[in-house]
Amino acid sequence: LAAQKIPLLLLDTYLVGAPIDALVPDNEWGGYQAIQHLAALGHRRIGIIEGPTKYRTLTDRLWGALRAAHDLGITIPAAYRPTPQSSGHPWKGYREMKSLLALAAPPTAVFAISDKTAFGALEAIREAGLRVPDDISLIGFDNEVRAEHTTPPLTSLHLPKRQLGTLAVQRLLARIADPDLPPVRTCLPTTLVVRQSTQAI
Repeated sequence: LAAQKIPLLLLDTYLVGAPIDALVPDNEWGGYQAIQHLAALGHRRIGIIEGPTKYRTLTDRLWGALRAAHDLGITIPAAYRPTPQSSGHPWKGYREMKSLLALAAPPTAVFAISDKTAFGALEAIREAGLRVPDDISLIGFDNEVRAEHTTPPLTSLHLPKRQLGTLAVQRLLARIADPDLPPVRTCLPTTLVVRQSTQAI
């Protein structure tokens, strides 16, 4: 599409080195905020449930989380980052959470790379007879509508979806009006929404 000079904008993703407009939430900062929040509550044994590496949004979130852990002096061992196992399973994050809970010293808090992943993790924790956040704190990402209605309501990173949509259309219209505009990647900040799924250790 870009080679054919068709007006184009990438929303919630980007291509490195491609001269294409992109509009993204600051996923890296959101991942950083997630670990920062858990660390502020006293957690040091923090697990991360990752997603497929083909999604740049998820890898950016992971990178931000790992950078926060490094900055805060928190070690996240390989066992606390289970290999993604959710392909074909109705609950994303369910199998990965089961792997974490099976460890001799499971994490006291978990960052799920998305709310959907957190929902699956929550189910696995319930099945194990444990409670969120009393036994384990859990934080998601996306602030989906369902996040505030889980039991307990899920702490999550909010994406400015309406603003992303508005700016995307505005930029695309500007691109149509002037095809020679230089390509821009616009990044909007994420916001931490604290609910009842995280608490001090």
